[in-house]
Order: sequence, then structure tokens, then C-alpha cells
Amino acid sequence: MKRVLVTGARGFLGSHCLPLLVAGGYEVHAVSQKPMPASDGIQWHYGDLLQAGSADRLCSEIRPTHLLHLAWETAPSQYWTSPQNLNWLSASIDLMQRFQDSGGQRLVSAGTCAEYDWQYGLCRESITPLTPRSLYGKSKLALSQLLETWSEQIGLSAATARIFFMYGPGSPAARFPGPVISALLAGQIPECSHGRQVRDYLYVSDAASALVAVLDSKVCGPINIGSGKPITLRELVSEISSQFGGENRVRWGAVPTATDDPPWVVADTTRLNREVAWQPQTSLRSGIQSTIKHARRVQSHST
Repeated sequence: MKRVLVTGARGFLGSHCLPLLVAGGYEVHAVSQKPMPASDGIQWHYGDLLQAGSADRLCSEIRPTHLLHLAWETAPSQYWTSPQNLNWLSASIDLMQRFQDSGGQRLVSAGTCAEYDWQYGLCRESITPLTPRSLYGKSKLALSQLLETWSEQIGLSAATARIFFMYGPGSPAARFPGPVISALLAGQIPECSHGRQVRDYLYVSDAASALVAVLDSKVCGPINIGSGKPITLRELVSEISSQFGGENRVRWGAVPTATDDPPWVVADTTRLNREVAWQPQTSLRSGIQSTIKHARRVQSHST
């Protein structure tokens, strides 16, 4: 039986992966730093991967055949420059070695679009230069390159999923487009930049589906996880605003655009579409509806 160890299982993306893994026939073992109630088809294990010996204990006890490694430093705005990136790089290398030592067969690690040089706009796995500007991007790239070389050397099936921009229920409130939704829920008019920046946004359930599909596949090396469809931030915000009753309820240009804000960051998903045979299933309108519905529910429970 396929036995998967999932790190970052309580996070925004990880929590959406768990039910898909159960439905896919995996025996699911999820790691958490906090006690978790029993879940259908999910076995929870306490573990702090930044503590010495934690990865060895987990892999020795569980003996996973598959590893989906999503855990990393994710504190909003801080993760770009946090020294914890270096600790997670070291901990991730240790986890991967312990996984292989315990008989692991297939490994997928979460990478990031921040590994690319964003001045090139369209990001292709084998073509776009890899010159990240942040400590986060550099640390993720280091892990991606080490994993690719090491796994080829020892014959381990491994891939790095370079994840682009996500949205959906449970997204951190401080992460775009969270502040826009929060403002509209509060009856305020959101203030945005000019909104002409082009990005690649993928609904979180689709991102989880793509990750599980990659885990199920034999694809190795880096692979982009995105929609492959460029969208301006203005288009995204306008869709949100329209669902609150008016597309004009936004102050465009009220927030200055950072001088280093790239005009275009979009995934080339050719490899994901062809080699994994995966396509996104959620329309922008449907995804935004679900995101707003969840935000309303959270707001009602907090008042």
C-alpha cells in the first residue's frame, strides 16, 4: 500500500491535499506541532522538523513509501528574509535523507516560483534563468538543485513542484487578495496599486490536485504548479468587487507600486499539462465565490 508522509499538513495548501490523498488510496500520515483530533483516513503524528532527530523518528516509525514535503517558514511578509529559511533548508535535507534511508520511493518537495528570475516574465523550468532575489527563493532553489542532483545519483524518484500564486478558502488574510476581501466585508473601499501587474493565480484545491497528481506520476526534477493563464491584478480584484455588487468599489492607484515589482510572472505549465495530464478545474468566478463565502463564515464566527 502507498504510505505517504505529509509535512506542512495543517497549512493552507497541505490541508487541501489530505482529503485528496485519502481518496487516492494512500495511507496518510500527517505531521503537526500541535495535538490534532482523529480524522477519517488520516493518522496524525507530533513532530517539529527543526528539532534534531525528529525526521529520523518519523521516518523510522512510519516507513513511508511517499513523501510530500510542504513545511517551511510561512510567516506573512517575514518569510522572504527570515533566517529560518536556512534552518528549513538544513531540516529538509535531513528529512529527505532519512526518508530515503527508511526505504522511501517517491518524493515531491514544494518549491516556489521565486526560484526564477522574474524579469523574464514567463517562467519555464528548463529555460528561464534561476537567479532569485530573496533569501526564501535562494534557499528553495538550493534545495531544489540539491534534490535533483542527489536523487539522480542514488536513483530516487523525486520532483520539486514550483508553486506559483494561490488563492482560496483558508488563505492567510494578509496575503493578496485577502486584504481586498477583508476591506469589502468591512464595508470599506479597498485601496490598490494600478493593478496592471500580470500574475498566475491558481485556486488552492486545484493546486492540491496538481501536487497529488505529480506525486502519483513519475515526473522528476522541477515542474511548475500554476494555471498557465495570465491575469492582471485589476481583473482579479474586479471579479471580487463585482461579487460584492460593484466593480468600481476600488481605489486604483492609491497604493504606490514598488519599483522592483515585476510586471509579469506567469507559469509555463506545458510539462504539467503534458507529462502529468493535469488541468485546473475551477473557474475564477467559482473560486472567488468560495473564497468570499469562507471569509464571511470566518468573520461571523469571530463576532
